[in-house]
Amino acid sequence: MPDLVDSLISNGREERHVEFKRTMNWSDAGTKSKVVKSSIAMANLRDGGFIVFGIERQADDSYMPVGMKPEDYDSFKQDEVSMEVNNYADRFVELTVQKVERDNKLFAIIQIREFLDLPILCKRDGAERLRNGAIYVRPRRKYETAELPSQVDLREILDLAVEKKIRSFYSQLSLVLTRRSRNQTGVAMIWEWGLNS
Repeated sequence: MPDLVDSLISNGREERHVEFKRTMNWSDAGTKSKVVKSSIAMANLRDGGFIVFGIERQADDSYMPVGMKPEDYDSFKQDEVSMEVNNYADRFVELTVQKVERDNKLFAIIQIREFLDLPILCKRDGAERLRNGAIYVRPRRKYETAELPSQVDLREILDLAVEKKIRSFYSQLSLVLTRRSRNQTGVAMIWEWGLNS
């Protein structure tokens, strides 16, 4: 993970799977709402994504790793972040909060995994325009967290969900066929043993 952390911090630009935030304190309601919305959006992406705190946008639209204030850094705790995100997520968002120090600067990184089987919806209204029933994504046209803006983005999420269902079906089918094969082999062995007795 050290190489990944260094890459995330020194990347210099946001990407579809990477969102930068300046130093923020978890106790702030606005911070929580932004993390909730971004986490739902990242969970709806293939391979999920990362929210990196301690990166500031510069006047030329580049990003600089300046680090977080110590009190902001200390405010991010795994259980509290996960609980808050999942108070708004319909289906569980799996995430990990990692806190790192690089070059005497503090960074918090939230890694969000892609949804397990069905896309994640927002299940409650909240600050930062969190809306019950909304699907949040990180569209290809602009790297930002937004409510589902187009049929292209909807198709991408649906394709991923269908792919997961097909994989699950084939996995279950394989398991059933393996069990059936074992049972038939067992019956044949019992039959053969009965004939030879």
